[in-house]
Amino acid sequence: MVDKIETIDGSVIQHGFHNDRIYLMHLHGKTAGTLIPKLDRMAKAHGYGKIFAKIPANHWKAFKFAGYTKEAVIPSFFQGTTDGLFIAKFFSTERQMTNNQIKYSEMEGVSPIEEPTGKSIPPIVACSPADAEAAEMEALEVSLLAVKGITDPYQVT
Repeated sequence: MVDKIETIDGSVIQHGFHNDRIYLMHLHGKTAGTLIPKLDRMAKAHGYGKIFAKIPANHWKAFKFAGYTKEAVIPSFFQGTTDGLFIAKFFSTERQMTNNQIKYSEMEGVSPIEEPTGKSIPPIVACSPADAEAAEMEALEVSLLAVKGITDPYQVT
């Protein structure tokens, strides 16, 4: 199943069962107050496990009040002046947990992850706006490939 991209009250979302979530890709700031309950209703109606959103920091209070948690902060993400927040709201405990969930305190002293090639992956120290934009573009490309029926982006020739 392919996720859909659509506009609600001027904001752009992607949603579907492929990712079991709603992703608020672009928030039209003037409608944040009315958009939040619409996203909640949509998540419940479709049975999605998560709402994931990318928002300017100045809209955080409305989302925090609605039960969202911060997952990441990227300084100066929006127009080089406003911090960007990646936030989430979970609708199932299963969706909130990861298969490899561990406590951060248990990670102290852990060596970098080893790839099958034997090369170490350095730990992530910081994320810049360019890193976040590149990750978002990659996610969008994967979604577009899925529309074309390509499920493994590395098999594209």
